[in-house]
Amino acid sequence: MTMLRSAALAVVAVLTFTAVVEAACLTTDLNNTTWYAYITYHGGWTRCVVKIDGIGAVVSGTACKIYDETTGASTDTVTGGSLAVRTSCLVLNGTVITENTGKHTITEAMLDKGKTILIGVGKDTSTEAWAFSAVKK
Repeated sequence: MTMLRSAALAVVAVLTFTAVVEAACLTTDLNNTTWYAYITYHGGWTRCVVKIDGIGAVVSGTACKIYDETTGASTDTVTGGSLAVRTSCLVLNGTVITENTGKHTITEAMLDKGKTILIGVGKDTSTEAWAFSAVKK
């Protein structure tokens, strides 16, 4: 019985260790990826394609579609920024810069265990708060 209990504990330990290892993120997990980002804020929403290069920089040139209750529909273009994930899968102080609306700071976000969904909050240059979700392409 003791040997059976020891074997069961060993299996549990291996499964627990494997789950912890799989949950960890690498600082490079966002590199060379493309994301469909959906941002909501008071009075509107934005949809952007965000590409991240091999060193964590946001690639310029992708388009955003904006809908604002006051101004209606418009577009914007991503011009830069940077994102990095910590080993805890937390993203802090990332930025996405757009041509017309400026710098958008990701205050805090979390990357899921499968590294395909990023959800978080942030603020823009006018300090308006927003929430976003992004799905990896």
